[in-house]
Amino acid sequence: MRLRSAATRIGVVGLVLAGAAVPVAVAGAAVTLIPLLWVASATGLSGVMRAVLIIAALVLGLMTAILGAALGVFRDVRKRLPENRYGLCSGSSDMLPDRAGVLPLTDWLHDFFQNLAGSTPTDDPVTFGDLWGNGGDENAPRDIELVLMTTNVTRGISHRFPFLEGSWGQLYFDKGEFDALFPKSVVDWMVKHAAGIRHRDRLEVPEGFHPIPKPADLPILLGARTSLSFPVLLSAVPLYAANFERAPENGKYPLERCWFPMED
Repeated sequence: MRLRSAATRIGVVGLVLAGAAVPVAVAGAAVTLIPLLWVASATGLSGVMRAVLIIAALVLGLMTAILGAALGVFRDVRKRLPENRYGLCSGSSDMLPDRAGVLPLTDWLHDFFQNLAGSTPTDDPVTFGDLWGNGGDENAPRDIELVLMTTNVTRGISHRFPFLEGSWGQLYFDKGEFDALFPKSVVDWMVKHAAGIRHRDRLEVPEGFHPIPKPADLPILLGARTSLSFPVLLSAVPLYAANFERAPENGKYPLERCWFPMED
């Protein structure tokens, strides 16, 4: 089942990349196909020679189309994927559906969770504390215990969600980046409920960066999004943490971007 699932994902990504490279493939075919066909027509060739030239034009056109498509895919993987956080799509359009009335994946999940909780997408997002039903007390018994797993590729470690920060310290998010990945109501909630900055005197925290909320205030949408398994197809989620194993800059430790690429 896992092999079939992986093959399906790879196939979907391949089709999307190939579709995006169609213009480049057509241009590549045209570079050789049109001149050769023109030669076949302009020189007045007939019979076997004309047929041979047309077949050669078609073969070369096919080869240059394949080369053009390969170059187009390479360009997208090399340049455009990193620009879009290593995914073909962000997964969110701030709750704006497409022409068919379908929401992007992240927005659809948000709408689904909110409906289950009897809320609207513009209401406060459902949090882990809402599932606990214990007033946000992390040590009290919980009605529902939800734990998700994700992977921090930058540091090569797995994380549970809600996060157990361990020796890596406090985790941060960039509001500007999250605006492109999550609905506005979720981002606004996270900014409003951001935890206090610990060790402020030792860290360089840029403007617009905020600590993630405490576990009880974390939206379950963030946990679902970071644990989804659509690598390359869906943008990775960036979070930040100070790396105390590196030498500080100007007496303070900078934040290091950590990618959470939605792997099993």
